[in-house]
Amino acid sequence: MNRRDFLKNAVKTSFIFAAGLWVPKLGILRSADAEASFFQHAAGASGFLTRVHAGITMKLSKVAGTAFATQVSGSIPWAQYRNRSVSINDGTGKYARGFIGAVGSGETYSSEILVGWNFTSGWTPSNATIVDANTIQSTLANGSISKAYSLIVGRLYKGVMAGAISSGSPVLGYTSGGDYLLSDFGTGFKTNNGSNGIIVRAATSGAILDVTTLELYQVLTPDSTGILVTSTRGGATQSFASVDAGFNSNAASFTVTVSA
Repeated sequence: MNRRDFLKNAVKTSFIFAAGLWVPKLGILRSADAEASFFQHAAGASGFLTRVHAGITMKLSKVAGTAFATQVSGSIPWAQYRNRSVSINDGTGKYARGFIGAVGSGETYSSEILVGWNFTSGWTPSNATIVDANTIQSTLANGSISKAYSLIVGRLYKGVMAGAISSGSPVLGYTSGGDYLLSDFGTGFKTNNGSNGIIVRAATSGAILDVTTLELYQVLTPDSTGILVTSTRGGATQSFASVDAGFNSNAASFTVTVSA
């Protein structure tokens, strides 16, 4: 049965023609009801058509054991999709694939990773001078300092930085991969795609950066817009089933495809 015939049949079986008018037999049949019924019919025995959500922004943790999506835009009805297959396209044809687990209930975080930070202890300057425990001055554009920390590739981190800068903007980022947690004072989130350290940068040559707050946390669980991801349908292992080589966890937006 095609769509036109199905909707025509829905009207005939739910209405009677009397006094020149179509009158509902058991109340009003909304067009949305007819549409939903049609799509369920067209989907066949599974009763589920593939849903595609384009232009979605989100943050991802893709490491085995803590795989999830959080801060997801678009009001995706995850609860309706529970245990369905999900494919996340980063916009370059690379995918992360898995199954939809429980809906998140609120972000939680690890203990603070940079606790006790002191720029004069263990930080390495590059085109910058360390002035004191919380101040640097760039000697060339993008002057920075960096320090190794035990960060895990694939995990999502939250960075916080506050302070003052004489000119330009400050940066808090990973030491490799080109991913900035922050490109100004504030709070930012980025997946670690391959770094074992943190960089603090003053972009403008000669800029003096005075930092009063510098914090880093691992994000442990998703908020209520996100989901846990499992490697098998209805499974307990919180992991993506597969992640393509080169998949960009920090893409500006994603296409999310949900299928039966």
